[in-house]
Amino acid sequence: MKQFCALLLTLAFIQTSFGQLSGPLSGTLGPGEFHVIDTIYVNTGDSLILLPGTTFNFDGPYPFWIYGILLAEGTEGDSIIFTTDTIANPDRWRGLRFSGSYCSARLSYCLIEKGLATDDEPHGPKRYGGGVWCAGVSSLVFENCVIRGNMAASRGGGMYCYNCSPIFTNCTISGNEAGTWCGGGVFCTEADPTFTDCIISGNMSGDDGGGVELYGYSIVTLTNCEIHDNIAGGWGGGLNSAGSGLTLINSTVHHNSASSGGGIAGYESWLTITDCEISGNTAHGYGGGVRGYDAYESRFTNCTIDDNVAGSRGGGVYCSFSAFNFTRCTLSGNSAQECGGGVSCEWTSAVFNSTIIAFSDGFGLYFDRNCENSQFNYCDVFGNSGGNIAFLDDDPSHAPPNIGVLSTTNANDDSCDQYSNIFLAPMFVDTSTGDYHLLAASPCIDAGDPNISYDPDGSISDIGAFYYHQSNAEPSAATLPTVHQLHPNWPNPFNPTTTIHYDVAQNSRVRLTIYNLLGQEIAQLIDKQLSPGSYRVTWNATNLPSGLYLCQMEADGFVQTRKLVLMK
Repeated sequence: MKQFCALLLTLAFIQTSFGQLSGPLSGTLGPGEFHVIDTIYVNTGDSLILLPGTTFNFDGPYPFWIYGILLAEGTEGDSIIFTTDTIANPDRWRGLRFSGSYCSARLSYCLIEKGLATDDEPHGPKRYGGGVWCAGVSSLVFENCVIRGNMAASRGGGMYCYNCSPIFTNCTISGNEAGTWCGGGVFCTEADPTFTDCIISGNMSGDDGGGVELYGYSIVTLTNCEIHDNIAGGWGGGLNSAGSGLTLINSTVHHNSASSGGGIAGYESWLTITDCEISGNTAHGYGGGVRGYDAYESRFTNCTIDDNVAGSRGGGVYCSFSAFNFTRCTLSGNSAQECGGGVSCEWTSAVFNSTIIAFSDGFGLYFDRNCENSQFNYCDVFGNSGGNIAFLDDDPSHAPPNIGVLSTTNANDDSCDQYSNIFLAPMFVDTSTGDYHLLAASPCIDAGDPNISYDPDGSISDIGAFYYHQSNAEPSAATLPTVHQLHPNWPNPFNPTTTIHYDVAQNSRVRLTIYNLLGQEIAQLIDKQLSPGSYRVTWNATNLPSGLYLCQMEADGFVQTRKLVLMK
């Protein structure tokens, strides 16, 4: 009898695990694969528990509506999957739909992929939220989940949030697309989501917010997140805030692109950006790193904004009709095709305090019309290829009076203007690797605003995002090179990586190039403005054949070549 009962249980398990689903669901399902053959839903007052190892494979363009309670808690080794076969079902499925104040859900280790929000739904959100749509939900938690490869005809390729506060922890939102409008990864309107330890990458939108779009009084907080390689046809490649509040803490925004505001854009919004890196972003128009328009009460503190590019103005930052405040930030190596490789201001009252603006390709600071109420205090502006400061029509009345005119000395006895701004090499540790810590001889040490909080070592504020810890004994690395030099690489022979060490004696445009024996360029390792110091860069020759290669360093007429032997 026991064996017979066991057989019946096994048969029941097989039937359930590989069954077809449609209509209302409740109770417990899984593990195993289920084929969804029509719309499924959890009614108000009902609950559904999905066990680890459960897969919902949607055989047609069906949504999964949740009005009640959903608990889909997988494990690291046994996730829960919502998907479709796009070859057998090219019209995809219609995503998870969380709706109403009686709805709550917790999803852990779930994969939500290949959803599509389009016009063909007879009711519901239609064009919004390819993978997830939520509105008015009481509690919605995502932990260790992946939302990828979803599409929306309009808003929220990966997820659309309205009037709710979902919580995301250690999630990845990638490769989603919003077609004609905004929010390739996530679209929020009147919503207050939080993201912690999340990755938002490779998403696309036809208009604003390649990674995340905030709209209509949303309040969004991202902590310890990475937002990279997102693309927007309009504003905000990484993040765009329109009429909303964005708080970004200890996060990186890098290699995103947009028409305007390659990394971050704000319109009629307020931004609070702290301890963040905004790097390598591109705008076809204004604001390679950051663009603000009619953005008020926006603050950047202890941030690095470097190597961003604008096709028009403001390689690092472009602000117009805005109240931007930058305190203890470092802007380095940004470039613009027109005005303001570092910063471009127009009709604005920007405040820059204890901030470095250096090595821009173009002007460091460009003041367009009506910027006379802006404030630049205790800053270091240096080594910008077009000049440190420029004005519209060469008319300095557009900017604070006498800015950049050396008329006094600061606490370190260095020449400065009346606002305590200096124009000296900041002496970074290694710009080629993005290390913007200060060397011991840097003029930025103790040259910041004495009226803001002291550095953690108890000394007067330094200029820039990274203070020099004066109680440490070891950073005696301030002995700077006296001549340009390309040192022998090590190891040599090598397979497949080698480290190239070189010295820069003075502020220079440095090129480090790898050639083969035919004189053909193989790799461009460095091509940027560098401050004096010793640098190292690693070359990876994985995809190249064994042989002899040449490394050439060029800097202000200096040329030196070394032989590198790749031996596989």
